[in-house]
Amino acid sequence: MGYSTAEKFDIIRLYYSNNRKPSTTRNEYHRIFPNRFLPSKSTIKYVVKQFEETRSLERKKRTLLRDEQLDLNVLLFFEGRHFNYLHY
Repeated sequence: MGYSTAEKFDIIRLYYSNNRKPSTTRNEYHRIFPNRFLPSKSTIKYVVKQFEETRSLERKKRTLLRDEQLDLNVLLFFEGRHFNYLHY
């Protein structure tokens, strides 16, 4: 289940106000928001970690940079033709 930005904010706020303890954060979250889906301790840790690393509550879209030459090398490797086409 995904959490809204407001729910992530509440999780982070409670985490810091509860001495950075996921179990206490979880209990307090349930006490304050009994009708919301209760986050697991690992979810709390993940939400906080993502916030600390990105300084954002939004999920970042992943960008995959493609390297066609590298793709070709991988395909050739698995076909059994071990050519070195890497040019850096």
